[in-house]
Amino acid sequence: NKIRIYRQGERGAMDKVQVNVVRRLKGEGVFINGEETLLLVASSFRSVAVRRSISAARRAIAKATLVGVFDPNDDYLRLSLVNIAESYLNPLTAGPDRRFYDTEVVCDERNNPNEVVAAGQLKIDMFLDPVIGAKRIHLTAFIQGPGTVALIENN
Repeated sequence: NKIRIYRQGERGAMDKVQVNVVRRLKGEGVFINGEETLLLVASSFRSVAVRRSISAARRAIAKATLVGVFDPNDDYLRLSLVNIAESYLNPLTAGPDRRFYDTEVVCDERNNPNEVVAAGQLKIDMFLDPVIGAKRIHLTAFIQGPGTVALIENN
């Protein structure tokens, strides 16, 4: 088993075609150098982290809001369900677990007109602005030598 070592340009080319390279760094271990999905359309959903964050939020909120099933479909229920959804989403917009820049939960007469209520349904719409992870960090060091010659070193 011969290990293939890819240069930065080759890794960049693979990133453009959505291939996640597995890398082994001395003293650090093995990690996946990428987080691309196979989605071909330019979208936030090309990121594995974004896809996972949104899927996890949808599952958790869908489960938590089941308490409203068979309750009266009124303003009180809608406000309660908005509060449940926001209690899950708000911590994901700040701190170390930030996954979204901003979120909004809508559950009122705008998305629950009379015909929706008459059909026995209640709609909760979530608007999520996901944080996209940094793929590379470009570090530039400006080193001033004795003759004030600037030397630039990039990683």
